[in-house]
Amino acid sequence: MKASAAQIKRLHLRIEECLDRACSFSEDFKAIRPKLVIQIKTSLRGKTAGMFSWKLSVENICTLKFHQVFLAENEEHYLTNTVAHEVAHLVQWAIHDNGRQRFLTKPHGSEWKNIMQAFGLKPNMRHEYAIDSIKSVQNQTAYTCGCAGKVIMLSKIRHGKIQKGTKYRCRDCKSVIAISQDVVAAKPALPKVQPKAKSAHQKHTSKFTVALYHYKTGISNGHDRKTIVADIASKMETNLKNASTWYSRCKAA
Repeated sequence: MKASAAQIKRLHLRIEECLDRACSFSEDFKAIRPKLVIQIKTSLRGKTAGMFSWKLSVENICTLKFHQVFLAENEEHYLTNTVAHEVAHLVQWAIHDNGRQRFLTKPHGSEWKNIMQAFGLKPNMRHEYAIDSIKSVQNQTAYTCGCAGKVIMLSKIRHGKIQKGTKYRCRDCKSVIAISQDVVAAKPALPKVQPKAKSAHQKHTSKFTVALYHYKTGISNGHDRKTIVADIASKMETNLKNASTWYSRCKAA
């Protein structure tokens, strides 16, 4: 379920409202706002409700990303809280980190919290929207950490990264998460693939190819019949009578 055109319009108006509000309580932001190039996208996926992004050393350019499904299902709360949450990140960046080589502030540090409070909102770091319509637990892998009884479900992408050496830590206990032993125990063993038995025709063809190779090698080296037959018998691990038969077939080929 995607957001309607009316909801997207309200989203843009709410962003402008938050930016104007920031100018009213921050002279620093008011001075820099005309220089900012703010890209607004509504293509965010997954379980993240909103996102503010920028690049180190790049000045005055940033992006606000929003999730249409969360907006459609939680319109009033989303516009009031989530939009302000992301704009607060933008204001914090514009004042403290814009164009710098390194970060001077933490994403949800005191500067961001002060901006949220200036907006008249609680500085909540995570949303509590229902995610049933966003993503099912199918194709996810269970991981555990140091927290008792806690199970962390990871997507295919993050599970794949862990298999390649990436480490993720639990937000609460800070320990490195590991794949659940229940998953390991339940993982089915790969069936052993038995090689297909060759048909009589395939066996005959492969043997003839070997015999023909040694026949041609002997001829090119100037060997006589007796020597070539003995060589075929040795290489094919057969007796001289069968080797002589192979010699005749190769000669007639």
